[in-house]
Amino acid sequence: MQWVHFEMKWNEYGHSKLGRQRAFSELLLLTSLAQSESEKAQIIGIFGQRSTLSLEAISALIFAMQDEDPEVRTEAARALGAQQTLPTEAISALIFALKDDNKEVRYAAIRALGAQQTLSAEAISALISSASKDDVIVIREAAGRALCAQKTLSTEAISALLCAMKDEDLRGRSEAADALRVQQTLCAEAISALICASKDENDGVRYAAARALGAQQTLSAEAISALLCAMQDEDLRARIAAASALGVQQTLSTEAISALIYASKDEDNEVRVAAARAFGAQQTLSVEAISALICATKDKDSTVRCAAISALGEQQTLSTEVIATLISALKDEDNEVKSAAARAFGAQQTLSAEVISALNSAMKYGDEEVMDAVAWALCEQETPSIEVISALISAIKDDDGNVRSAVTSALAEQQALCAEVISALLFVMQDDNENIRSAAIYILAAQQTLCTETISALISAMQDDNENIRRAAIDVLAEQKALCAEAISALISAIQDDDEDVRRAAISALGAQQALCAEAIAALVFAMQDEEEDDEVRQAAISALGAQQALRVEVIFELICVMQDDDEDDDVRCAAISALGAQQALCAEAISALTSAMQNDDEDDEVRQAAAGALGVQQTLSAEAISVLISALQDEDKWLRYTIVRALGAQQTLSAEVISILISALQDEDKEVRSEAARALGAQKVLSGEAISALVSAMNDKNNDVRNTVARRLDLHIEQLYNFLPDLALEQIQSLYTRFLFLRSGEHIAPLYIQEKRLHFYTAAGPGHSKRLTDAQINVVTKAFEKVQAEAKMALLNPTLATPFVD
Repeated sequence: MQWVHFEMKWNEYGHSKLGRQRAFSELLLLTSLAQSESEKAQIIGIFGQRSTLSLEAISALIFAMQDEDPEVRTEAARALGAQQTLPTEAISALIFALKDDNKEVRYAAIRALGAQQTLSAEAISALISSASKDDVIVIREAAGRALCAQKTLSTEAISALLCAMKDEDLRGRSEAADALRVQQTLCAEAISALICASKDENDGVRYAAARALGAQQTLSAEAISALLCAMQDEDLRARIAAASALGVQQTLSTEAISALIYASKDEDNEVRVAAARAFGAQQTLSVEAISALICATKDKDSTVRCAAISALGEQQTLSTEVIATLISALKDEDNEVKSAAARAFGAQQTLSAEVISALNSAMKYGDEEVMDAVAWALCEQETPSIEVISALISAIKDDDGNVRSAVTSALAEQQALCAEVISALLFVMQDDNENIRSAAIYILAAQQTLCTETISALISAMQDDNENIRRAAIDVLAEQKALCAEAISALISAIQDDDEDVRRAAISALGAQQALCAEAIAALVFAMQDEEEDDEVRQAAISALGAQQALRVEVIFELICVMQDDDEDDDVRCAAISALGAQQALCAEAISALTSAMQNDDEDDEVRQAAAGALGVQQTLSAEAISVLISALQDEDKWLRYTIVRALGAQQTLSAEVISILISALQDEDKEVRSEAARALGAQKVLSGEAISALVSAMNDKNNDVRNTVARRLDLHIEQLYNFLPDLALEQIQSLYTRFLFLRSGEHIAPLYIQEKRLHFYTAAGPGHSKRLTDAQINVVTKAFEKVQAEAKMALLNPTLATPFVD
């Protein structure tokens, strides 16, 4: 428990990771709660972080709900609210807290009640009272949310709500109706109460009642009648709610349809919108309803017109009159209306030539949203007719770039276009307009699989006069995992293209292939050796070669030649070195060349760094190569030192000399080098005592990133660390706890104590091995913890009597 107090002292929020662990003794927390006054709220907060509490703990929290300190009462309510199911006594305590003088306590109690899946009638009544009568608006709103969170109420709770609906206070009646709204199925008595409430003198109550009735999927004739009356209500919200409620019903009576038709002419546009949407929710509409919607498409309000058009579009089959109405809507002055009409047509399985023509016209004269909607409507046809395909192709070839963009984007979203559209696109790729050809290629690029005809068309596009199209065709081919011989041959030819970007794209496309033929490798080598070629193209060729898993010896030697050429561009040489480093097992000549580059003090820093990195990729290096790396660690270039440390750490097995070098690197002047040295040491399966001691000392590094890296690596050796702890110096033990073990308390359930001159500890894996201590070691460990506890102002217990130093 001392460690829990220690955490609460040092943690900025007063939390304890250890205390919330299930394995940590709840009894200790209860004992501490009974004995502590100053930290009572914090200890209760720990209870709130534990997923499951015993009845004794629940009782303690109920008792704490009566504490004179409001912070304690608040924390107790929060802790109770964290439990999924509470006993009746706890619910009663929370209900009582709803009348607390402190608003924070009342709010916490309401949240706690709202977190329970099922509440009693008494709790429901109490929440209704808070929702209607509390003088703090935030609490009233929280109580309302708590009521609405009850998805399934008991019969008694429903009865309590029904009683509240007869309350004199209008807010109580309204909150009760809202709480009933979230119930999936209401009993006849509840429906009757809502029907009565729909005639309440208060407009807010009538509105809430209409909404609650509308949440029921099936309503009785009496309830429907009440909604029809509500559609005549003087309150706007009640009329809207009633119309929306009728829309939820699967089948509407003739009377209800008539009421909605009447509502579609309401003076308020929101009511007219609600009526149109209610019609849209019906699978089949009568002739009269269709006529009302057609009239609504001419409404003065654009929102109403949109709703009416969308409702018509929900019908599976459109009459000639409706189609004509929607075609007219495509010419509406409002772009949102035009878009709604386009989407309505998009929901139809088949489009006539007249509709397609109207859609094309709308695309040319609408804004971007309209263009997108029309493009979507055309692309949504599962089996496009000749007319649809013609329309799409016409749009792709349109002079207006925005039209082309809309259709191109819509088609590009289709990952599997039908054969007819693909064929049409291949034809478009022969168009005289380069923008149109480019759009066709862009669409094809989105296809998951390219057929032989498409591949052939792309190969042909690589001969296009426009370099952008040639490059686009190559980019599409580059996405294919395995290209045919014809495509590979075309890419090899493209390496000789007049345009630098095309050449680079072709080389990158070849590099994306897992295994290249000898001809392709030779072409890449030629591009690499071409001194008249642009350096970026040559680098791309070298990278493409490096992407091949096993290069022939001749190619390796060519890369070595480039690397050793002092007159060569440094970036090109670095690319050659990286290509060598990408090979899993390099020959002796390559290793020798890399080490030579490392030893050359006159060499460019980037080249030396690249050489060190390439050596580091090799899992096993010769003693000579290791020696060269170690010698270069004295270099003034920090990034070279960083790369060398990383290279040394990548070796499967480190010698004692290398371990010693890495320990020295923990003192490097550069933080990146120190961090990398810590990572390299920590990556070893077993650490030497010297390495552990060095890492523990590094926990005092001035840089936070270095300390974090060291901590993560020590974390991997936690049991070994405990075993070695008695061999550390006093300051190291103190630093280890304050900077490492304390920060991870609770992550490793690891009590640490000394008993009978043996150090005992437990890790997440279970009991560790105890370690015998000398009197001198016991003295050092005890003094270290005396300092740790003194800083936290904790009373020191005798460590020889099984003192728990918990991590």
